[in-house]
Amino acid sequence: MNILHSMRNAQSYLQNVYASAFFALLLIFASMLVISGAEPIISRAATDEFLITQTIGDEISFSVAASDVTMVSSIGGLTGGYATGTTYVLVRSNSSTGYTLDLSFSNTVAMQGNTTSSYINNYTPTTPGTPDYGFTIGGTGTPGEFGYTAMASDTPATSGIDQSFLNNGAACGTGSTQTDFACWINPSTTNERIISRTTATTGSGATTTFMFKIGIPPNPSPVIETDTYTATATLTAVNQ
Repeated sequence: MNILHSMRNAQSYLQNVYASAFFALLLIFASMLVISGAEPIISRAATDEFLITQTIGDEISFSVAASDVTMVSSIGGLTGGYATGTTYVLVRSNSSTGYTLDLSFSNTVAMQGNTTSSYINNYTPTTPGTPDYGFTIGGTGTPGEFGYTAMASDTPATSGIDQSFLNNGAACGTGSTQTDFACWINPSTTNERIISRTTATTGSGATTTFMFKIGIPPNPSPVIETDTYTATATLTAVNQ
């Protein structure tokens, strides 16, 4: 009986040992599952894709600013005549949607005498707001006039020269041809759109050239007194 009792005790002890070992293994396995879920998977190869970004702002500048204009040719105050002068501006812009270029003048009547109250009238297009195809003034006894035109170095499609400075060979504001210094408009204190470009410039920039013209008829009325006459103009370039 003692031997049988001892064998039963030994069997019970072994069962307890096996049970304890089984539960210990279960705990170890559960711990491994938790750890493997919290840490990166380790393998023989790994990839990690990421981005590097940098924002570039749009900027615009006059890489060549317009120079002051001295009109070429003297004009007699009684006999009359014509004088012209040119300047150009070079605009650089990295804006993907381009830029606009406007021209305005400081005075309602742009060309004012420096020392007298005399002035040279603004040019008067046949249709107000639309440039004339050619610069035309009146005959003897009519006012002297001052106007301007603009052209771009690039093709109209690229430069964005305003439609008002394009022509169809006979009239401005219509057609798709840019003729050198053909479309003449009056100066204004409000911005006149010259360029509306839709792309960034390339190289050193985009050139826009302005020509100014004064026409004085014989014996102009009102009288244009002896003086030096000056018009102050402002160009404004803005990224779109």
